[in-house]
Amino acid sequence: MDRFRNAIPLALVVLLGILVQVVFVAAETKDTPARAAIAFTKAFYKMSPSVTERMCSDLQDAEALVDDIFHAASNRAQARGFGAAYPRMQLFHVHAAVLAEDEASAQVQLTASMKRAIHPAFAFFLKIMNMGETYHLDEMVDLVNEDGKWKVCEFDFAMID
Repeated sequence: MDRFRNAIPLALVVLLGILVQVVFVAAETKDTPARAAIAFTKAFYKMSPSVTERMCSDLQDAEALVDDIFHAASNRAQARGFGAAYPRMQLFHVHAAVLAEDEASAQVQLTASMKRAIHPAFAFFLKIMNMGETYHLDEMVDLVNEDGKWKVCEFDFAMID
């Protein structure tokens, strides 16, 4: 009996820890304008087709626009003697500040440092060894809330050559 009495505080601590984890996971999965802007920007500079998932319905009709931007960047890189993956960038030190937000729209100021990411591990090694050129990103991202999910409606990003 005394053995179980000593285990009760430990069991309560474990249950409390599980409850706190559930709360943290629920809070982490909530979509916010800052998370949406970061996800869109990372996908854009990685030249990922998933960028269209964070585009509002007005821009998804012009999906060819993003494909044209990626294709043109790859062609410029190949014309300079690099591979098609050369324009890809990895973002580091990403900071997003929500400047204005209401139920339907938001404006986010996004700043980040970027390095070339020809291969996913390439940028990390460049960062660790402090090699390669670091590019700085400072952009305003306008978002709208469509069906409970924040999506980008206007972007003025340019691929870095």
